[in-house]
Amino acid sequence: MTSVYQPLAPGTPLFELWRTAVDGHVPDRPAIAPAVLARYHAHVGIRRLAAGAAPKAAVAAGAAEDQRLSVRDFRAFFPAFLTAVGAPPHIAEQPVSFPSLDLFDARAVEAGDAMGIFVSSRMLDAVDVLARVVTLNTRIFAAIGRELERTGRRSTGLVMPVWWPLLSVKLTLADVVDVPRGQVRDAVFDTPDRALGCRKLTHYVAQAMFALLERIVRGTPEEASRCAAAVLGARGHQSKVPRSARYLSTVVLTFIALHEHCHILHQHNSLEPGDPDLPLAQLGERLASHTDPSITASLNLYGTTMMFEQDADCFAIEATPDPYKEPLLDAASLWLTALACADRGGTGWMPAVFATEGRIHPQYAMRVFLLNGKYSEGARQGEVAQWVRRAAEDLEQQPTTLDVPLDTLLPLTAELLAIAEHEAAA
Repeated sequence: MTSVYQPLAPGTPLFELWRTAVDGHVPDRPAIAPAVLARYHAHVGIRRLAAGAAPKAAVAAGAAEDQRLSVRDFRAFFPAFLTAVGAPPHIAEQPVSFPSLDLFDARAVEAGDAMGIFVSSRMLDAVDVLARVVTLNTRIFAAIGRELERTGRRSTGLVMPVWWPLLSVKLTLADVVDVPRGQVRDAVFDTPDRALGCRKLTHYVAQAMFALLERIVRGTPEEASRCAAAVLGARGHQSKVPRSARYLSTVVLTFIALHEHCHILHQHNSLEPGDPDLPLAQLGERLASHTDPSITASLNLYGTTMMFEQDADCFAIEATPDPYKEPLLDAASLWLTALACADRGGTGWMPAVFATEGRIHPQYAMRVFLLNGKYSEGARQGEVAQWVRRAAEDLEQQPTTLDVPLDTLLPLTAELLAIAEHEAAA
């Protein structure tokens, strides 16, 4: 007997809510108060100063709003989602902005009674890359099903099209990184069993995605831009995005927005002193003469008490009732798993908890573990939750791929994606 677990599949109530919203009117973004913008610009400047930029170069001018399709979809969906889950009206009034910046950043900013949420275009790149590749792999799994049916075979047991390619099965990019370009397909499909070859392909495609995400999160602006373009194409030319990928991007952005809303609602910014080892106050003083003299510091959540991040994650799920909760939990788990791989350090989260006395943000795999242990219900309990948690923990402990040259990684990724598109359409 076969059991397919795919809560993000089309046809669910959340997907239908999304489909109706994105096919309808797109509301304008609520205006952002100048004081909130000033504080966000100061934060960006401080981040750049910390990276070694000169004060004048660090000043964050008013960044243009990212105009990509996933932003448009989010703006159409998020108000409808908030209405559907019964959120208070003032939540929808809080502006969410997507500035075109080369920083990987999402944060809530407050200035008096005014507030706003900012998600940078570089973080959007990571969300869209994840959505595009994950949904491509699910299409390959559909092709595997057709192949098994054609050959008179059937899958048995639990089938998880989204999560299976993310599990560690001893297949890594090292298997194909030295294969001459043009011969990668032969190396992947080294068996007459096409279904088995396709399953191997999904793992290599996922591994390539994680290598790209590692650079989008941690690399230079040039590296991040090239890695995003390898999957998404040139920015501004994304009209042919599959609806399944658009949907996943929107749900991930919804989780991010709810997470940041919690930091505001639960007053985390006023409770947490930030990273004591990073001299943000001095950086703020250096920046003040170039922006707003009243701003002398910025809160850095790296190194903050893990409780706040757990609280914000849990808020996003708890604020979402059935039947929307399970797909949001799956999307949140995917996003945090992707970040666990991008921020991997070759060690598990449990030793880090004791070594840092709980101040270990980001530690994404730990957050996947806790979310799925706390909120998995029904079909997600048991084996599904165990697979999801294992995927995040395995990926977090894998060695970095930053030593793979981009001139090797990008052509390999392009070839793997081309093979994947061909197999998914077959």
